[in-house]
Amino acid sequence: MRVGQACLQHLIVGYVSVDLASFLNPNTMEQKVWAIDLDLTYSDHLAMTQMLLMMTGGTLNFHTGCLEVPMPHREKGCEHQTVANPPVVPRYAVIGSHLFHSNLSMLYHNVFLMVCKAHGIGFNMKRKQGTIVAVYDGSERCRMGMIAVSEDLQGALVTFARNLSVIHQEISPSNMQGESNFKYLIKEAEDVLQMTVQNKMRAVEVKPASPIY
Repeated sequence: MRVGQACLQHLIVGYVSVDLASFLNPNTMEQKVWAIDLDLTYSDHLAMTQMLLMMTGGTLNFHTGCLEVPMPHREKGCEHQTVANPPVVPRYAVIGSHLFHSNLSMLYHNVFLMVCKAHGIGFNMKRKQGTIVAVYDGSERCRMGMIAVSEDLQGALVTFARNLSVIHQEISPSNMQGESNFKYLIKEAEDVLQMTVQNKMRAVEVKPASPIY
């Protein structure tokens, strides 16, 4: 909100992408977030976010920072009738908008999608979770985007890292590994996953015990 108000004061309106830097204050161990750059354009990340919202039918709750997804279910005895106010469930998503692998240029898009299908890389419309792949049709044909959606953050991170690992193995023969940022992103996802597991364990350790009556 503060960045938006500052932009408005300088007559900047429309799509704005904000680069954020997050770090811990070594003295207080408090997390700090700085806005360090602005891009006055419609970004690839925003396009992938819009695709996420379209596929899940969800909305982003900016007050809670949650992705809220409606889960419609059919009324008993009414095959085509759904509940008017479906329950809303949270979902977690990991978005990669700049995935690069030089060997992608050697595959036709339909072949690549067949590889994904063979390894169970797809999106379940009923459960509103799984993987969404965007194959960019640029001149080099070596870039793609991917979104992993799950019921929890750990599941989304595991799915994202597994998909990258599977795709890399399928399109990278031993004699032609190619250039890619897949391994770096897999390592990043694994590091974040380890951090989330440690944070959850710490939260359990500091949770007060329930009173016994």
